Amino acid sequence: MGKKIATRLASIALTVAIPLSGVNVANASEASSTGTVTASQIAKSSEDSDMASEAADIENGLELIYSIPDQVLQQGDKATQEWLADHRPASTTTRANTWGCTAAITLFLGTNLVSAAKLLKIKRLIAELGGVRKAVQIMWGTSFSYEKMREAGGALAALAGEFFGITSIRNECFN
Repeated sequence: MGKKIATRLASIALTVAIPLSGVNVANASEASSTGTVTASQIAKSSEDSDMASEAADIENGLELIYSIPDQVLQQGDKATQEWLADHRPASTTTRANTWGCTAAITLFLGTNLVSAAKLLKIKRLIAELGGVRKAVQIMWGTSFSYEKMREAGGALAALAGEFFGITSIRNECFN
């Protein structure tokens, strides 16, 4: 079972990593004789843009969690809340579908709803996935779908599960 999950995660990681590796490859298809763009091409482009925006948003939220020093988390909830009060992003206002996930995570962290122990667990899961950027790339490979992340299993499923119970984060970060 573990090998199957590892294989699936590696497959997802490669699926995401190769297109995002920074190599510019021409992906042109034969132009239609009329030179028009189809509705499906427009929808695909819009979907890719939305996913890129969602990926950046989730990455910002996870970076905030990952930036909390372990020493602060080990001192307990009060020290964690004090650190967050001093280090949270300047603005948590949201525009439509932009920064919604980051704002939800920031608000979640800014309240007393989260324990230092839970944040340590989230940081450990992010590290198991290879860091924030890698975790977001793997999430991208699942189209930010909680069900697909759960099916992938392992650290990805556990990380999604940590957030899925919080309604605001579920609504803003996962479809």
